Amino acid sequence: MNRPISIMLGALVTLTCAVHAREVNVFKELMIVHGDFVGSHLAKPGGPWTFEKLVKDLAVTAGSNPKLITKQWLATWRSEQDVLGVKVAARPGIDPEVIVPWMKRDGHTTLDFDTWDPNLANAPFRLLAIVNRMDLRHIVGGRIHDAGEGRFVFGVFKSDTVDLDADGFPKGAPLPFTVIFEYSLQAATESEVTQWANYWHDLGDPGLSTPDYLKKVNAVTDRFAAGNVVLNQLRTNEIALGDPWELREFNFTMNELKLVTSKQTPQNKLNNKGLLIDYVQVNEKRLLNHAHYAPEYFRGNRFLAGSVHANPGDKWKATGENADAVRVLSFNTCNGCHTGDTNTKFLHIGIKQSPKEQAELSAFLLGGNATANTEPNKPEDFDASASAEGFRDLWERKRLLESMLTDGVTFTAASPQTLTERATAEVNKSDAEIINFLAERVSRVH
Repeated sequence: MNRPISIMLGALVTLTCAVHAREVNVFKELMIVHGDFVGSHLAKPGGPWTFEKLVKDLAVTAGSNPKLITKQWLATWRSEQDVLGVKVAARPGIDPEVIVPWMKRDGHTTLDFDTWDPNLANAPFRLLAIVNRMDLRHIVGGRIHDAGEGRFVFGVFKSDTVDLDADGFPKGAPLPFTVIFEYSLQAATESEVTQWANYWHDLGDPGLSTPDYLKKVNAVTDRFAAGNVVLNQLRTNEIALGDPWELREFNFTMNELKLVTSKQTPQNKLNNKGLLIDYVQVNEKRLLNHAHYAPEYFRGNRFLAGSVHANPGDKWKATGENADAVRVLSFNTCNGCHTGDTNTKFLHIGIKQSPKEQAELSAFLLGGNATANTEPNKPEDFDASASAEGFRDLWERKRLLESMLTDGVTFTAASPQTLTERATAEVNKSDAEIINFLAERVSRVH
């Protein structure tokens, strides 16, 4: 933005945009994936950016045992689970691909799960990314619930030895299996939301050396992942444990990572069936307004999935209903977002062979240079132009953070439909685009 503007959209929103000293740096403030950063000493065993540290901090918050939390979580793949009456099948690959190699690394020679005392320093998780998701901030009826999310994305690797590579990281072959810790950026006031925006934006200071940058990033991550943490959810996405790809969601409750329904995603068996078609019909306006929240139950029937199975090109259908409403529903599901609706091959942040490598990102995230006909490109290929499918999500997030770094954005109760219409009528296209983007985030969880 190159000029100050002040826009009053009735009682809906006051948006004041001031001149920025500098633009948001996408790969230092929003999507931290560079090998020098996520492959730094902070991500080595014993460091703050590890599975071990995050689970220990989670346990401290709840006054529980991090080893028991970890074993209970792993056990959810070993046997069939019941999620509010929806059966979730076991994934037998969890033992040979993850648990048994880990037990061998620990020297647990009997390979008996019940007697295993896991060494969390040997946890087979490799940091892929640290992600700023302030675009997911939760503001309802003018009340600020949080400033969005801060996330750690890990890739699982397979190794039954404690051998280290030349950089001091555990050796191991990467598995098609990612684990994401999704923390609340705790805030209750506009000034606290703005402060979070400033914390992240400070990371883009071009004068920072790599050591100073890492210190600043660690200070930010400590604010949401250490101390009194609020883990909104933990998500997994894998095909390492069985076929097809499966996505799961966990909430930390009662001192355990409990498998819960996958938000915004109906059970796979409902696709293009009567119950889903009825849901789209009844909720068409909410869907078109990007303000729908899929319920646990619809018309007395279990609606949300206990886990989500994803196949190439998956899209949700509701024959005879408004195509735009169906598109919104589908895009906000786990399998739609990770396959057909974004033309993604399951992972938006890809696995990598070694800690110092840079994870590949999807065309959905990168925009123009990543097309439907190529493999996901590297972050240096980021382009502000839209991809072949019309996506450039990191650019959208960049614009949003820049809007939050202005003199102030104040939200009050309003429907996204009205907000978008007012914005389109009263501001120029680029600013309307930002506000429309804010509205579209209402029902998004990914």
